[in-house]
This record gives sequence, structure tokens and C-alpha cells, in this order.
Amino acid sequence: MAKFAQIRLLRWDFGLAQQRAKRQTGDHLLAHLCACKAMTNDNNELIQDSSSGWLSVNQNILGATILSSICFSAILVHYYYKNAHSYWKNKGLDGPTPWPLVGNLLQIFRGDRMKQSLEWPVKHGKVFGIYFGAKPQVFINDPEVVLQISVKDFDIFPNHEINEFANKYQKAFLFFAQDAHWKKMRVFMSPTFTSGKIKRMFKLLDRCADDLVLCYSERLIDDKLSPTGQSLVIDPKEVYNLYTMDAIATCCYGLKLERAGTGSVKGAASRNEFVRRAMKVFEFSLVRFMISAIVPARLLRWFDFQISPVSMYQSHVDMVSELIKSRKSVNNKKFNDYLQLLIDAELDHELELNDMDLSENHHAGLTHDQLIEDQKRMVAEVKNQSSKMKLELTDIEILSSAMILMVVGVETTSTLLTNSSYLLAFHQDIQERLYKELKSFAKFNDNEKVYSFGYEDITSSQYLDAFVSESLRFYPPILVTDRVSNADYRIEKYNLDLPKGTKINLNLYHLMNSPDYWSEPKKFNPDRFMPGNKDNIIPGAYCPFGIGPRHCIGMRFSLTESKLALAKILINYKIVPAPNTQFPTVFKTSIGFGSIKDPRVKLIPR
Repeated sequence: MAKFAQIRLLRWDFGLAQQRAKRQTGDHLLAHLCACKAMTNDNNELIQDSSSGWLSVNQNILGATILSSICFSAILVHYYYKNAHSYWKNKGLDGPTPWPLVGNLLQIFRGDRMKQSLEWPVKHGKVFGIYFGAKPQVFINDPEVVLQISVKDFDIFPNHEINEFANKYQKAFLFFAQDAHWKKMRVFMSPTFTSGKIKRMFKLLDRCADDLVLCYSERLIDDKLSPTGQSLVIDPKEVYNLYTMDAIATCCYGLKLERAGTGSVKGAASRNEFVRRAMKVFEFSLVRFMISAIVPARLLRWFDFQISPVSMYQSHVDMVSELIKSRKSVNNKKFNDYLQLLIDAELDHELELNDMDLSENHHAGLTHDQLIEDQKRMVAEVKNQSSKMKLELTDIEILSSAMILMVVGVETTSTLLTNSSYLLAFHQDIQERLYKELKSFAKFNDNEKVYSFGYEDITSSQYLDAFVSESLRFYPPILVTDRVSNADYRIEKYNLDLPKGTKINLNLYHLMNSPDYWSEPKKFNPDRFMPGNKDNIIPGAYCPFGIGPRHCIGMRFSLTESKLALAKILINYKIVPAPNTQFPTVFKTSIGFGSIKDPRVKLIPR
């Protein structure tokens, strides 16, 4: 019996040894804890201390691993951007020193854009390199090279850069359309922006301008705003924003905003569904833009990143889509607006350009013959592609073409009007001369006690056009435009080779304000643009609407809209400086618009 018990004890010891051996092949500390627990249940405190130590060791290892990964990633990022930011130096091209990660982005958007536009070319040369994040780009500040890229070698530079992270509606805009798609949209849309077509919309514009004047009149007699009733200090930007939105809503969509001149855009949005939906389209995130420039594209694609989410556009898109559907279903009712022109658009070889068109061609640096030939050439190219595309505008093309006027036209034209009003306030002699010219052809309506202007009056007024031209030169709403090369390219003048896909920035503000190209550029002088003097302007140095075949297609509409508003205001009011304002003035930090920081002026009834 004792021997049998001894055998059982040996078997138990052998089994226990096997179990311990198996445990020791894993975590030694864990096996030790299990062994301690098997021997006794009275050492709980010791077991807890051992477990804590095991967890602490693993946490330290995890922390060290994470820290090492962060350090390693930081080193990789550092060398990635250091290598990327050596691109122009390796090519022998000078430029402002880039900052880590962001390149030159913060220097551009946090600094004085006007000052930079003039100083950087002096310091770094007429052609210099910059970085948007890690992306190398070129700045061109030489009008000869600008003409070469935008006109002579247009076939190599036919496109603007399209941000990969734009939403589907933005990518369909004419401004971002590429190659054959752009040519198709351009040849259909160009005939809709001739003077003859804009003249059909002039009565609609006239109503919007009357509302603008009425807005100022009502504010003037409002005791809360002007106790004396003799003058009115205003920030015109908000009112001009609403005027240009009203003009585009009326002339583009056939939707007149009720009493649009009163209040503000935000106030109108609370009362008007169209304005409320359109306001969503104008929302822009500088942070998202910076992210798209700095963060590697592969990572952003993984997150399905967009600069402006589709949801911001969707409600406006739905409204315009319903308008298009409604127009197409009612064939017997025609509208004299831009949307109807797009629906009815046909492929037309000839542009019906008249003398009024010719008087405004200089704003795009083009001649009558160039415009005609460009249209014929592009129509022929589009027809050659007819087997690959429909020879009519699709609904999405009509939709995007109508939307781009709202997205771009409101801010740029209201900025032009704001800057022009400010310049008039500080140049009384020029204002008086312009007022006298307007008075010479203004028609007074005895019944309504208002002045009116005809379309021909506005477009043929030489000094009005000269004043607007000088305003666009002096304070251009758009500071920079761009092109992207579709092939390797050499700028012989600067001995610079650029690979395919290089983004070229055309520095419009420098071109129009550099003493290298203009006599006394800091002097506001509309006479530069009077007949006989325009011929002295260096080709390529004046381009507020861009230059070449990709100049702003809405140029004539914007000019007519602006000239009419200025004429209506000046015939009724004298504009003088508001208290505590100055000239020259300070500009806002902006991603691309030349906006005055404090644009207040005072209106005095005539």
C-alpha cells in the first residue's frame, strides 16, 4: 500500500514537472506566478505585485516603440521635405526660402500680398521658384514670358491647375475644364458673352442697379443710420456683394431677389431661399486648402478628402437642376437670361463682335482678329472630336457653367466696385471729371425722378472705361492666375527647363504695378487708358482678366455690371473719404482676392 502511494506521488511530481516545463516555454514570469498560485493561496499580495511589474514592463516597451516610430516618421518627413525643397536650388533657380512642411504657403497668405508681389521679383528675379507644401511652382513676372506662355505657346499651356481634391461640381467648372472638354465648353459659351447677348440682359441689370441706389437712399433717410440726413458712411462691400448676387441671380437664373439692395447678404439669406443655398457655395476653408497642399496626396485619397465637400454644393445644385428641367419642359416660354442662352447654345463658327466688343478687348490682351480666329480654330477641333463627345452642352455642363458665374462673379465684381468707390473717394478731380461725362449722356425721367443710361452709353463711355481699367490695374481683384504645362518646356530668356506638369503662376499684380513696365505706377491715372495712350502699354503688362484664349469668359458681363453700378451711384451721390481712412490703404490677408481691409466711404447726395 505504501509502495502504491509512492508510485502515485512520483507520477504526480512527473506530471507537475511537465506542466512547469510547458509553462516555461512561454512567458517565464507568468509561469512563475502560476507555480506560486499552485503551491499556496496565501501570497495574493505577492502575486499582484508581480503582475503589476509585468504590465509595467510591457507598457514601457509599448511607449518606447511608439516614441521610436514617431521619431523615425519625423526623420522621414524631415528628409522628404528637405529633399523636395531642394528642387529649385538644384536647377539653379532662386526663390524665397521655404519653411518646413508648408513651403512658402504661410509667407504668401500671412504676409502683405501686394508688397510681396513687388519685392520678391526684385530680390529673386523675374522668374523664381516657390513651394506649395512640397510642390514646386514657378512665378512669372515678365510680360514677355507671360505672352509667350499664354498666347504664343498656348498649346503647351492650355490648362489651369485642377486640384485633385476639388469636388465633382468644381471639376466641371469651365475654369478647371481640361483640354478637349474645355474647348468644347468654351466654343459653346463664348457666343453667349458677346455684347449683343449682354445687351439683351441690360434691362435686368438696370433694375438691379436701381435697387442698389434705392438701398443707399433708404439708408440715408433712416434716422438710426444718418441722423442728419446729409451724408451716409458705409462699408460698400456688403451692399456690392448683394448687388452682384442679385445681378447674377437675375441675369443668369431669371430669379430677381426681392428688394436685394436693402440689408446684407446674411439678411437676404434669411429671407430668400436662393441666397441661402448660394451662400453655402461661397464657404471656403483655408485650413482644408492648406491640408491639400501640405499632406501627401496618397494619404488624403485614403481619407476621401475634399477641399469643399459635395454637400456644400448639393442644395444649390438641386435648385438649378430644377430650373433647367423646368425650362426644357416649357418650349414656348423664352427667357432673356444666361441659363436660357446655355440651353439654346449651338456650335457657332462666328463670334458676332461689334464696336462695343472691340472697345473692351484690351482687358484680355487680345485683338478682334485673335478672338475670331481662336473661335474658328477651336470649333474645328471640337468637330474633329465629335465622335467622342456630344455637340451640345449636357445638363451637368449647363449646370456648372451657370454655377461658376455665381461662385466667381460675385466676389470679383463686388471687389472691383468696392475698390473703385474707395479710389473715387480719394481722387475728387477724377470723380468730378467722370461725373461730368456721365451727366452729359444720362437721361432724366421726370415721372420717376431718376436718371437712366442706355447700354451703348455705358459701353462707349471712354473715360468710364479708362477709370475702370485703371482701377483694375491699381487694385486688381485677382492677384495671380496660373497655367500647367502639358509637355517639357524651356524658357530661353532665363535658361530654364521645366518638366511636364509644372505649375506656372502669372503674377498679375506685379505685372500691372511694377515701375519696370509702368510710368509712376503708384499714381492713380485713368488717362493711361484713354485713346492714344493705350498703345503705349507694354503687351502682357495689363491683364486683370487673365490673358490669351483662357481669359475670363465673363469679362464683358462683369464690366457692364460694374460700369452701370458706378454710373448710377455717381449720378446720384458724391463719394468722399470716411473718417479715419487712408490712402494708400491696407489690404486683407486673402487667398487670392485684392480686398481693402477698411473700405468705408461717405456718400453725399448731389
